[in-house]
Amino acid sequence: MKKEIGFEHQFFTLQKTNRRLFLLLIFCVCLTTYAVMNMAKPPLVIRYQPDGTIQQSKDYNLSARLQKLDIDIFIEHFILNWNFFDSFGLEENLAHAFSMMDSDLRSYYKKELNADTLSEIKTKQVKTRTSIIEKSYKINDRLIDATILYKRELIAFDDTPIKELFIRAEMVMEAQLERTEEKPYQLLVKNFKEYKLDQRKKSED
Repeated sequence: MKKEIGFEHQFFTLQKTNRRLFLLLIFCVCLTTYAVMNMAKPPLVIRYQPDGTIQQSKDYNLSARLQKLDIDIFIEHFILNWNFFDSFGLEENLAHAFSMMDSDLRSYYKKELNADTLSEIKTKQVKTRTSIIEKSYKINDRLIDATILYKRELIAFDDTPIKELFIRAEMVMEAQLERTEEKPYQLLVKNFKEYKLDQRKKSED
């Protein structure tokens, strides 16, 4: 009689254990399925706009097409960051600008720039305020030729205006085949040139 009770106890114990293992297996399958489904989704892309706000894109498939807004924001963002007059945040700004260039242009400018030049800019303690006056561009297949006219106001550390620079830039961008985390605007700069048009000291105004 005792043996029968012992066997019965073992049977129920095994039954409970098997039931727990079965539930655990179902949980693991569900967890794995959830993880795979999330991995298949495109990652969240955050695009920083010139005014400091951000634009989020949760699905590349819904926003993969290059739009006018992408081109406008890309141009303004690049102009703001490619700034060799502003002593504050210089290295961070240039890093952003470099990330918006294609590999050839990035390599060219990194060879041209040196630590002494950057150090000299930082020691001047000058701030800038940039405003885009006008911009236009033509789209030719994947290449976009842009002309931008903008003004940089140079301001001393104590907020005293120094002078205004009027600059015209010629910019060639290339549309990328797909939008990625590294290229949230789906654009890269292939060529960029700046021409100073006029310089006015604020004391002359």
